[in-house]
Amino acid sequence: MTEMRHNMPPRKHWMACLAVPFGALLGALPCGAADQAGNGRDNALLIYAGKLTGDPWYQSFGPGSHFLDSNILVAALSHTLGRSPDRRYSWEIEGQIGRHSGIQDHTEFNLLAGVRRHRLPWTSTLNSSVGVGLGLSRASEIPRAEATLIKDASEKLLAYWHIDLTLGPPHDDWQAMLRLHHRSTAYGLFGDSGRSNALTLGVRFDFD
Repeated sequence: MTEMRHNMPPRKHWMACLAVPFGALLGALPCGAADQAGNGRDNALLIYAGKLTGDPWYQSFGPGSHFLDSNILVAALSHTLGRSPDRRYSWEIEGQIGRHSGIQDHTEFNLLAGVRRHRLPWTSTLNSSVGVGLGLSRASEIPRAEATLIKDASEKLLAYWHIDLTLGPPHDDWQAMLRLHHRSTAYGLFGDSGRSNALTLGVRFDFD
């Protein structure tokens, strides 16, 4: 355990460790031909559901994922705070309420800020975006799967982040969404142990 902690990045750098790879992903994508970021609406309702995996976040995609008997259903509201001058990016705040079932049986409350990249290469045929969010997650009780199957302990309050991809008709107000939903200690900032990842599918509805 001591050796593992020595290899971890310092706590003050945990946000940078999360932001750098996702920022590079967003920045590397070429822009499409659309004139607007999404449909220009400032609010969104998100509903998504999925299963927890026992894998690190970067191994939670693909046919080799190890899914647990632990489900999550999330309802969220998102509000756009602003957009870049070229409308390629938008900045959001989002509040979530999640309900766990299966091994875990509790309620989860998340509050976060995020950035969304619009104008992807296929924007002319699909209303699409890539989003990253970072914030706080509060569970109503110690999550059982986090504290027994994934790690040897967990905390009610942990850091939260997500990365998602949305795809929908170009002129409609809804998009299908694939999202990785993550809780962790942020390299020890919120405790010594505890993390989970959920691979989810859902729908995003934009409105004024």
